[in-house]
Amino acid sequence: MKKAIAMAAAVAAAVTGVSTPASADTPTNGCATENRANEVDHGMLYLSVADLTADGYRVPAIIDDPANGGNGDGFVCGVPQGNQTTPRGTQLYFFSDNVLGPAS
Repeated sequence: MKKAIAMAAAVAAAVTGVSTPASADTPTNGCATENRANEVDHGMLYLSVADLTADGYRVPAIIDDPANGGNGDGFVCGVPQGNQTTPRGTQLYFFSDNVLGPAS
């Protein structure tokens, strides 16, 4: 359990753009949230594909790839699946592409 918590904390530290003000404004990173004030706990996280790939995740790069319908901007949205982890202790996520296009 401690290993899963440590891994979740490490992934959360690698997240870019998680800190947002509590408001009903449209997300600026393309990831919807259920509760803007508690985005890390209840909504989609804005995650770097490069960081996730370095941590051993393969699916985010596939989802972000324009050949597969992604926008190719190097970021995806991820919803942590509670305390579910792989046998190696890696947090499980539901990944989707962020809906914004690549940065200009």
